[in-house]
Amino acid sequence: MQKRFSVGEMAKIHNVSTQTLRYYDKIGLFRPEIIDNNKYRYYTLNQFEQLDTIKHLKLLGMSLKDIKGYLEKRNIVNTIKLLNKQKNLVDKKIRELNIIRNKIDNKIISIRACAAKYQDSKITIKKLLQRNMAIIKLSDNSDLDFELSLKKLQKIIGDDYLFLPGNMGVMLAKENLLRRKFDKFKAVYFILEDESRKNTAIKALPQGKYACIYHQGSYDSTYKTYEKLLDYIEAENYKVIGDALEISLIDTSVVRNEKDYLTEIQIPIK
Repeated sequence: MQKRFSVGEMAKIHNVSTQTLRYYDKIGLFRPEIIDNNKYRYYTLNQFEQLDTIKHLKLLGMSLKDIKGYLEKRNIVNTIKLLNKQKNLVDKKIRELNIIRNKIDNKIISIRACAAKYQDSKITIKKLLQRNMAIIKLSDNSDLDFELSLKKLQKIIGDDYLFLPGNMGVMLAKENLLRRKFDKFKAVYFILEDESRKNTAIKALPQGKYACIYHQGSYDSTYKTYEKLLDYIEAENYKVIGDALEISLIDTSVVRNEKDYLTEIQIPIK
């Protein structure tokens, strides 16, 4: 008599769950060879190799649909065709993973570079090149306003775009800056490295001269650093000529404590 294996026995021998075997049975991928008079279902020794093949093809990343089609029409030509298809998918995945790896490397480099700015409270004058930005105007500066505006930014730049330190922040309108009103922002923005992106929200910020300073601590305390920077601008007889940029370098995505936040403030001058 041919050796029979129950669902539980087959699952244990092949290190799969009984739920998996029942699902394979349900979709017609791998069904018990024997159904007795009591409707009990049993697998046979002849089916071991087929289940091993399914597990192997799954390990290669193949879908159950492709595996089922292969098992129904397997021959040398179809086997090579299926493996080539899977090889192309693997190559594509490797390229995608390499892109993700590069983004992670860039984030590590950026965070380390930003962390080196802690305790650097001196004011510098920088000549910055033109920057392309996706800009979303704020309406009431509420938490909801900020979050919805950030979601709009994500739609423009894509969910796969990695938010690096130094490429996102808020704008403070020139008129509020000169009134020393530092708690009402004009817009949120994202600096784009890819110049090929097209969208009405993407604007070019001209090259120019900026008075810059780093602020360590919570966003609520940035007004002290704004005051220091504006005092310097006035003392050195510079003139504010545009909106201020608050650039998030180290934030809640990197550290837990607000006292460790790091922000760069840039004010265009002449």
